[in-house]
Amino acid sequence: MCVDTSNLPLSYELEAAFIENVQPDEAVFLPDDPAADRPLKGEDSTESSMASYDAVQTSSAFAKAGLGWVGYVGDKEDTAVLRELIMGMCRIPKT
Repeated sequence: MCVDTSNLPLSYELEAAFIENVQPDEAVFLPDDPAADRPLKGEDSTESSMASYDAVQTSSAFAKAGLGWVGYVGDKEDTAVLRELIMGMCRIPKT
């Protein structure tokens, strides 16, 4: 994944429209329960923990598409996490 998740929290609660059938390596967050997500690339995440997922449902995804990238963010609230995620997808460094 080409999204810098270092500025994202390990978990947060959100109200979101989820997208289905996302490959685990394209999901930025995976749901622990219907009201909480966790970043895949956080301190407590490992490649082996992602291997247990097949196609997943997620509130945010980022994937290679042709010569570029496509991102999806389903968060319905304007939050700092949402802004950091979109900036990461656009490769805008945190100032």
